[in-house]
This record gives sequence, structure tokens and C-alpha cells, in this order.
Amino acid sequence: MQPTLSPLKDILSAFRGAFGAAAIFSVFISLLALTIPLYLINVFTHVFSSLSVETLVLLTLVATGALLLQSALELVRGRLLVKVSAQFDARLGKETLKAALASSAGTNNHSAQPLRDVNELRGLLQSGTIFQLVDIPLIPLFVGIIYLFHPTLAAISGAGALVLFGIAVANEWVTRRPLGKFNDISMKSQSAADDYVRNADVIRAMGMMPAISQDWQSKNSEKYKLMQQGADWGSRFKTAARFVRMGLQMAVLGTGTYLFLQNEILPGTIIAASFLMARALAPVESAIGTWKNVVSGQAAYKRLNDLLRRTALKYQSATDLPVPVGHLAVERITLATESGLTLLKQVSFDLPAGQMLGLVGPSGAGKSTLGRVIVGIHTPTVGTVRLDGANLEDWHPDSLGRHLGYLPQDVQLFSGTVALNIARMDSSVSSDSIVNAAKRVGVHEMIQRLPKGYDTPIGEGGVSLSAGQKQQIGLARAYFGNPTLVVLDEPNSNLDGEAETRLRSALEENKRLGVTQIVISHRPNLLQAADSILLLRGGVAEAFGPRSELLGRGTPNKDNKPALQDGSTPSPSLPEFPSIV
Repeated sequence: MQPTLSPLKDILSAFRGAFGAAAIFSVFISLLALTIPLYLINVFTHVFSSLSVETLVLLTLVATGALLLQSALELVRGRLLVKVSAQFDARLGKETLKAALASSAGTNNHSAQPLRDVNELRGLLQSGTIFQLVDIPLIPLFVGIIYLFHPTLAAISGAGALVLFGIAVANEWVTRRPLGKFNDISMKSQSAADDYVRNADVIRAMGMMPAISQDWQSKNSEKYKLMQQGADWGSRFKTAARFVRMGLQMAVLGTGTYLFLQNEILPGTIIAASFLMARALAPVESAIGTWKNVVSGQAAYKRLNDLLRRTALKYQSATDLPVPVGHLAVERITLATESGLTLLKQVSFDLPAGQMLGLVGPSGAGKSTLGRVIVGIHTPTVGTVRLDGANLEDWHPDSLGRHLGYLPQDVQLFSGTVALNIARMDSSVSSDSIVNAAKRVGVHEMIQRLPKGYDTPIGEGGVSLSAGQKQQIGLARAYFGNPTLVVLDEPNSNLDGEAETRLRSALEENKRLGVTQIVISHRPNLLQAADSILLLRGGVAEAFGPRSELLGRGTPNKDNKPALQDGSTPSPSLPEFPSIV
């Protein structure tokens, strides 16, 4: 199933009825703006001529009722827009968060801009700015009513509307480019600010604040220039539009007075025509003043629509596959960056279910990259990763994730309790499953020594955990939910000797339970539990075979070279274990 070309439009269509009702309310609110002009005409026509107090009272009561109805419609429309925009925000925010996480995984683009775009659209809808455009088709109606008063007044109003339209078009044409670039630079500036905040400790400890401030200033200099340029032009057009509107009102009043002196219209008609013309031109003038918000909303809409469309394939419906046993097959994996840099090249191996693979090699060999490919974070440029024979891309990411465990080098925990972090942020799971996950990796006792045990808060307002404690909680999270396949990237890098011993015992126990495990490590202690070893150098698999062969002292002889999965033989010589890892 192909993703829709406009997923955001599909989401908006769910609120079509509510937006249609708001538009209808806007039409009636605009029509009720005729109350004051009609009231003035009738007062001058009927009350002044008849001197009837009863007529004045009746006209006043009718006009008051119409004004109350107008106010009620504005109140209902406002409450409707607030309610609908909140529902729209909730639905779009959920889809956007999912798409943003899917798009950011495996990249260096970890920006919250998509969620800010959701807020931008919600604010635009809630403000009712776009519903002012509903008044534009009513301009001919108002001008037509003025024509009934006198053709000359209608000609002035019509000409004024054309002039304001011209100003609006010129405003859009002149300010689109600087405002568009301003929005783009603002996005990049916000990403830089997020990066600065994430590294606040390093910035302060190493005296980097002056350099950071200078870098921030240089990145924002063009933004300030574009902001000033757009604001200057916007102010000019807005001022010109206000001058034209006030000049037109004066022209209508002056011309109306002349026509009255010629006995062609009544005094009330002059004021009524002035009111009607102001109401007719109000949406055009308002559009000029709020055009910056409209441009920002358009840009946010485009970015969100592109994001949702790009990630739709990853979250489309897929056939539910059975719970995997854990047989992993990596078939000729090649991964290259957009710049053409090859990170992995023709990597192949086969790992039976329930076995443990030790992934070794020098720094920069591609070990962590291969681990991310195996858990589906990176999609290989060429080749396939299969779990029980099924391509990882055939799985729905959410379904696949329930069967995988992953511990990255840089363990990040979320704001919440220790238990919630172990439970992968699912508050509906049982306490027993959380405790069992901690026990499986030998961290139950460590957690119990925390101030509130499993209920210890992490993050803002919580305790500061050591790197080793974070790593152990991350291990429990990786094994939560009885995963079939677990990838651990340097799981003992921050552990002391005792904790590392417990981890090795946990790896042995999970092998017994049938969990397929891949451990990336530079320390030989953990690798003694491995069934197989894969050696990577420069993104190429130089050797793959049983641990007893590859971690033995010395170099294998020519007649006993371990074969790679594709049937080829490794490099002529294999260094001793210390140089491998």
C-alpha cells in the first residue's frame, strides 16, 4: 500500500465538519455586521421623518438582538476552534512524534522542530486567522449593497478593494522569500540552541561560553537581517493599507456629503456606506497584517506533510508475523552514507537461535553501526537482515521492537521512575515483569539500594545516577519483555569488576533461556561466554567462526582458516586476541 501524497490533509479531513461549521459561523458573523448600517439607515429614514419613539425603540431592540446573536456566534466559534484545535493537536502530535522518532533514528538530526510545527498549526487554527479569508467572497455583496445606495459610492469602494488587493499581492510577493529564509534559519538556530543546552556541562567546565556566544551570534546575524527586512516591508505595506482604507472612508464620507447636497442620498446612507466599506475591506487589510503568521503556518504545514509522507511506509499496515525464535541471518550487508562513505561492506554471518556472538574489532571498524543495522535503526543500502527468515523491513517497527533488546554505548534514560524506564515507558505492565527483567541481568540489588528503589525518579527533580547505574538500568530495559534478540554495545564499559561478573553470568543464563545475543566489547572477559566471534576491520568482516578458534593464542594455520558466511576465507593472518579487540 502506497502512502498518501497528503497525509496531513487526511488528518485535517477528519475535522472537516467542525471547520465547516466555523466557516458558516464566520459567514453569519460577517452578515450580521450589516446591523449597524441598516440600523442607521432606518433611523434616518423612518425615525427622523416620523419622529416616532416607538419606531426607534423597535429598531433598537431588533438591532440589539442581532448584535447579541453576532456575539453569541463569535463565542461559539471561538470555543469550537479551541476544542477542535486541541483535538487536532492531540492527533497530529501523536502522528508527528512517531514520524519524528522514525525519521531521526539512525541519523544526527535529533530536532524537536516537527512538534513546534504542530504548535504553529494549532495556534493558527485556534486564532481563527484563516477564517478571516471567508469574508473575502463577501466583498462583492457589501459593494453591491453600497451600489444600491449610489453607484458612485460603490465605484469608490470597489476601486479601494482592488487597490488593497494589489497591496496584499505585493506584500506576499516581496516578503515571501525573506520570511521563508527567516523560518529556515530559525529552525537551524533552534537546533543549535538545543545542542548547546544538551552540552551545557561541557560548555561551562571548559570555558566555552564566549566561543559559543560568538558562534550563536554569527549563526543568527543573517536571521536578524531577514527578520528586519521582512518586518520593514510588512510595516510599509500595512501602513499603506491603513492609509488607503482611511482615505477611502474619507472619500466615501466626502462624496456622500456632496451627493446629499445634491439631494441624491439621505444622511444615514453616508454613514451606512462608510461602515459597509470598512467591513468589506477589513479582511484584506487584516490579511496584510497577519501574513507573517500565514507564511509560517504554510511552511509548517509543508514540513509536517513531507515528514509524515516520508515515514508513512514504515508505519503502514503489515502482516503480523509469529513470535521469532531468534535465528539471525545477515546477508551481504553494505551500508553507505549519502556522501558515499561506505561504513559496512558485504558483511555476512549466520547466528543460530539462542547463541551469543562476540563482535570485535578496532575503533571505527563499524561494530556499533552493524549493531544498529541488526536492530533496524539503519536500513542497509544493499543486503538483508533476516530474523527467522523474515526481512526486518517486513515487520512493523512497533511489533519488531517488542522482540528486540538494545543497549547503545551512550545510555539515555527518560524522565520518570527507574521502573518506568525498565518497562520501556509502558505504565500498564506488571511490577513482576519489571523486577524479573532486573534480576535477569543481576541489577535487582543495585536498584533496591537507590533512595526509593524501583520508584526512584530519574531526570528533572530526580536523582543523578552514575554512568554505571544508568548502564545497568539500560541492561534491564534491554531484556524487559523476554526479547528474542538482544544487541549490547559495550555493555560493561562503565561497570566495575563485580558488576561485570554479574553481567557475564546473566549472559550465560540468557543463553540457556534461548535468547540470541550479540555483544560488542573490547574486554575479553565477556567474550568468553560467546559461541562465535566476528572480527570487523574497516567495515569488512575479516573473520567469523567459533570463539575457541578465533580467540586462541597465535595465528590459525593455512589449513584451518575460519570461513565467512559467504564461503570465502578471511585474511591470510589473524592477530592475537589483544590486537583483535
